[in-house]
Amino acid sequence: MSCSDIESAVKDLATRTTESVGKASWYLFGSSQRGCANASDIDLVVVCQTHCMADAIRRAVDVDQLTLPIHLTILTESEEAEISFIEKQGCISII
Repeated sequence: MSCSDIESAVKDLATRTTESVGKASWYLFGSSQRGCANASDIDLVVVCQTHCMADAIRRAVDVDQLTLPIHLTILTESEEAEISFIEKQGCISII
């Protein structure tokens, strides 16, 4: 998959999931962000408000629905603020 294909597919996934589950922030990181042509998976982190919302996102996302497998990390806003995952990993915002 090309970088634009990965970003487009992830944006579609994020938009559909957000419409059904509620507002969350989605970020791409790891090999799929740095070198799309050589990526072996798609690393996503989703930041949401509550643990209940995190559970709903887990149920809504099929990690095998794209050409590459999805490695999904879900954090609440308070968890992300505590560990600064987005900054440390250099994540890029999808939605």
